[in-house]
Amino acid sequence: YQRRVRGSFQFCSLGLGVNLEREILESPAVVDLLICVSAAGTTQPSRFSPFPDVQRRVGSDMMSFADDAAALRTALVQLPSVADMATLVRSGGAAALRGALEKKHPLLYLLLRWIVTTNLAHIEPLTATSRPPRHPQLGEHQFVMRCAAPAREADFRESCRKHGGSFAAWHGSGLGNWHAIVRVGLKNMSGTAMQSSGAAYGPGIYMALDAATSYGYSGNTSNPWTNTMYGSGARCMALCEVVSHSGMMTCGGKVHKPRCMHSTSSPYVRVEEELFTVTRYFFVLKATQRQPNVTADEVFSFFSKKS
Repeated sequence: YQRRVRGSFQFCSLGLGVNLEREILESPAVVDLLICVSAAGTTQPSRFSPFPDVQRRVGSDMMSFADDAAALRTALVQLPSVADMATLVRSGGAAALRGALEKKHPLLYLLLRWIVTTNLAHIEPLTATSRPPRHPQLGEHQFVMRCAAPAREADFRESCRKHGGSFAAWHGSGLGNWHAIVRVGLKNMSGTAMQSSGAAYGPGIYMALDAATSYGYSGNTSNPWTNTMYGSGARCMALCEVVSHSGMMTCGGKVHKPRCMHSTSSPYVRVEEELFTVTRYFFVLKATQRQPNVTADEVFSFFSKKS
């Protein structure tokens, strides 16, 4: 995985693949989101992965962040708003943007390019007129999010066929945790240093059938970058598709529904086999928004019918 991220960044450094300036102009909401999750990730260094491997020679010295999350955060918080960066690009192209950012910090332009070009997920904003359109109860900032590579998507679809279909579930996680998720997808981190919440009912990726439960797990990371369009206190949730590897009370052992026979008091969906779930949609909920009160099935059905 680290090789994939490094290769993506090096590929784009040669002027191939994703173009930073074009992304700023054409996908400002996505660029803003990627900056937010990386900035928030630096506040929890033990779980901040992958670490940007950017470096630049300044005079006789080779500068890098040397796995120092605090130094990385010091640079990131100096980024102007995406709107201001778009103005720089329109007025003077890549040279203007790079010059302005490197005046703030010698590595800031390279860091921003790393953040944008190493995102391996397909993230596309939904609008009132897109197909599907935004869901009316989930605010302004809604996205299609596909984290699975084509081979994994094919394996997921085969698992759905083999086990009798799929169902929808919510996953809420702190803002900083999405720095890794958009690059590698949802992972079963139970029992590792990357685990962000408890595993009271056993190992797995914890999800919920109702948005309110997952919303409660989405607000445990602050964002030190203040120039975001999302404001302070934003929360993130994904709507996921999960292989139906169980019934409501019977359980195949890889996907546990609420109150299944393995944990009769659990209110959660618990996915032990990480290949049995993929992200489909993503929501950034501003602090001023009310807690959503919709089920995963309701929202997934809405998007399916409107696609």
